[in-house]
Amino acid sequence: MPGSGRGTNRKKAASAGQIEPFTPNDLNKLAFWMATGSGKTLLMHCQDQQTIAFLDPKGLRNFTDTFNNPKVQIARGIKDLEKNLKRDDIRLESYLISQTPRNQLRWPSPSDPTRQAQAAEYLAHHILLAKDEPDHYIQTLLERLQSN
Repeated sequence: MPGSGRGTNRKKAASAGQIEPFTPNDLNKLAFWMATGSGKTLLMHCQDQQTIAFLDPKGLRNFTDTFNNPKVQIARGIKDLEKNLKRDDIRLESYLISQTPRNQLRWPSPSDPTRQAQAAEYLAHHILLAKDEPDHYIQTLLERLQSN
């Protein structure tokens, strides 16, 4: 955590391939830092579970590595962090909110590179197409965050 001595120890442990489990106090600091540091974090409580979602509005036109881009892969990597929490009451999610219309992206389908990716394939990679579905993408996001 920024400004704490424990953050240094965490960096050393992470660089050695060992990640300490987060404590509830660490999660409070993390949520505050993310909410104030990036302004792109949504905290949402669903029943007895807390869902913490990283939402990143982003133009994707210049992503040359398409679905393999590190920003796209955060949705997968965040699940590793979730497992390390060892807490059933906390769920981590990540979504990119594309500011680029799909017809300008022309990304190849992950399953068939000879055709363009369909809207469902973007959603499967946690990419919401805000310009293509301006009236529905927020509803889609909330439905996905509320489901388990």
